Amino acid sequence: MSPSSSPRRVLVTGGASGLGAALAARYAGRGDAVLVTDLAARADVPAGGRYQRLDVTSEPDWSTALDCVLDEFGGLDLLVDDAGVAAGGRVDRLDAAHWRRVVDVDVLGAVHGWPTFVPLFEERGSGHLVSVAGLHEDDVVVPELPA
Repeated sequence: MSPSSSPRRVLVTGGASGLGAALAARYAGRGDAVLVTDLAARADVPAGGRYQRLDVTSEPDWSTALDCVLDEFGGLDLLVDDAGVAAGGRVDRLDAAHWRRVVDVDVLGAVHGWPTFVPLFEERGSGHLVSVAGLHEDDVVVPELPA
C-alpha cells in the first residue's frame, strides 16, 4: 500500500479461484478488508479477508452480502464483479439453457449487485464498481483509485 492510500473495504465476486482469488489477494495484500464471495462452499481467504457464499444470480444472496459488509466492515468502497462462467464447445451443440446460464451469471450477475451497492455509495458520496471480463490472473494490475 502506498503511503497516500488508505485501506478500503472490497467485495470480490468469483473470488474462490482464478482471477477473483488473485484480485482478492492483491487487495488484501495492500491492507484492504476483503469480502471474498463465490458459489463454492468455502474458499481460501487471504489475511484480512472474510468469505461469504454468494450466487450472483440471487437477489436474496446480494442482500445477505450487503448485510455482511455493513456488519463486518461498516460499508463498502469497491465492488469488483468478477464472477463468470465460460461457453465452450461447438455453437451448434450448445443449447439455449447453456447460453441463458452464461448471460445470467456474466451479465445479469453484475446487474443484480449494482442496485444493492450503488445506493450505499451514493449515501456516502463515494464508491467504485469494477466489472471484469476476459483477463488472466497473471495480468492482474490493481489500480490506485482516488482517495
